[in-house]
Amino acid sequence: MLQEPQSILSNDKDFLGADIIVDNTLIKLRTVPSNPQFGPMMTVCLQSVIDVLERQYSKYFALDITEKLREETASARSHNIDSEEIMGMFSAAQKKSPNATLCFLSSRMRSTKNKTVQYLDSLEEDRREELIRKAVKYGRIQRDRRRKTQKDLCQELVNRQTKKNSSRTLQKERNLRRSSKSPVWQLLKNDFPNLNYACCEKLLADILEGKVVGRKICHVWSEDGSLVVYNGLVRKLYANKMYKVGYWSQAENFDDATDFNVSMFEMASDLLHDDLVFSN
Repeated sequence: MLQEPQSILSNDKDFLGADIIVDNTLIKLRTVPSNPQFGPMMTVCLQSVIDVLERQYSKYFALDITEKLREETASARSHNIDSEEIMGMFSAAQKKSPNATLCFLSSRMRSTKNKTVQYLDSLEEDRREELIRKAVKYGRIQRDRRRKTQKDLCQELVNRQTKKNSSRTLQKERNLRRSSKSPVWQLLKNDFPNLNYACCEKLLADILEGKVVGRKICHVWSEDGSLVVYNGLVRKLYANKMYKVGYWSQAENFDDATDFNVSMFEMASDLLHDDLVFSN
């Protein structure tokens, strides 16, 4: 067939010696076309395929094949053929066991490709048991290592999601603080209708008017993705609309308070978000 390519039109064997199935497609290909343009078009298409193959395999065509190279590569196969076989094995295994994990399917495929079972069957019983015990031991070590890595990865994903949610919350609070700088703070109700204004309308007005100096508070802060509650005392109001607030943790007392400067708009925002409570 290689010496006489036209024989494919009448031959019943393919290039590998297998029987050619005569179906409707093959019959159409072997039939003389009624359109005279079909021949030139197919010639151009086939010539393009030949050009691509020559360009892709040019280095193989120009390779100087020695007897040593021929001997070393006698059992080698083309990479794409091997890849197609692996993908076929994977598809068949996944279809047979749709609920199996990827690791299980991979181990089954490696066992088939590496002929592990045949190798174990060829060993003596003592040697086979020793190898199996080692394999189980190393498999357990690898599984524990993978579990730890997966646990760390899940924790990292949780931390990132927490930081992302905190960033969104902080952005909403910043928008609220910018809006609350308006002298007519009631306009906030139009921009943020979901907040509860009825229970803190007077406190909100006191904060924006600087009338909360000397009052004790309970303030929730976000630290490293977690919420921490602090006690506080509003000590002073500066001219730049900043409150001087002394904070101490739940495990401390007033004498351990640390002073921070907090904008009145930040306090108003935290009050509307239920992160700030006045105790008196």
